[in-house]
Amino acid sequence: MGDVILLTGADGYVGSRLAGPLATRGQVVAVSRRVGTEDVPPCDLADRAAVAALADRVAPTVIVHAAGTKDIKACEQHPPIGFDANVRTTLNLLDAFPGVPLLYISTDYVFAGDRGRYTEDDPVAPRTAYGRTKVCAEQVGLLRAPDEFCAVRVSALYDGDATFLRFLRETLGAGRSVDCYDDAFYSPTYLPDFVTAVQRLIDAESRPGVVHVAGPRVSRYAFACAYAEAFGHASRQVVPSRLGPGPLPLFPDLSLETGRARSALGYKPTPHDEALDVLAERRTV
Repeated sequence: MGDVILLTGADGYVGSRLAGPLATRGQVVAVSRRVGTEDVPPCDLADRAAVAALADRVAPTVIVHAAGTKDIKACEQHPPIGFDANVRTTLNLLDAFPGVPLLYISTDYVFAGDRGRYTEDDPVAPRTAYGRTKVCAEQVGLLRAPDEFCAVRVSALYDGDATFLRFLRETLGAGRSVDCYDDAFYSPTYLPDFVTAVQRLIDAESRPGVVHVAGPRVSRYAFACAYAEAFGHASRQVVPSRLGPGPLPLFPDLSLETGRARSALGYKPTPHDEALDVLAERRTV
């Protein structure tokens, strides 16, 4: 008999893409505030009593906590939004399911973004309210359940429906140009690579407390150029620009190193040109 996997954030970008693949590892109980199953109603994870009631219905062998908010602007304007969605939900799950391994989907925004190539051992220094809530949730989990908690830091997940790819598709497809920073680096992560890593973390007998799952380091300009080439757009439509003074959240370098995932999980990120070629082929089928 396989695992019983409690998947939170079932109707979000990450959760909705994990549900099917995780079903190969066992029974998936997928919940959110709006989504439930035949036996398990929707659950507001920020409500302690609701999560306790969820624990009366479900006995998971592992939790994949993909729920939360990534609305950086909303978190800056009203920090309690981020605390409730990212921290309180984690606390409630830890309280309701003691001893159950919990994979917490975290972010590159835990770092300052000033030098990049961050490893799991580098000090965190978030510059946004969103990043601070993710750090807080990580630290709570690592302190409360050091043997069960694993923070899975991921950067800019993408498939064909990711926000940036949809923007490129609509803008370049309309014949317009896009300005992209050639001095802003990050580690966009091909969704199938992330899914494979989560599956392997579920299967693992032991898990690191923190692990980076991310793609190769690239500038936003170079990534947009690779997209244009894969999808048959003119390269001149992608115009290089430079970072200047302005509001968060763009940073010079938020890239992540993935040596721990490579050694612990056999993780091999797909080169972006290959991943984008696959996505381009799927759109033409």
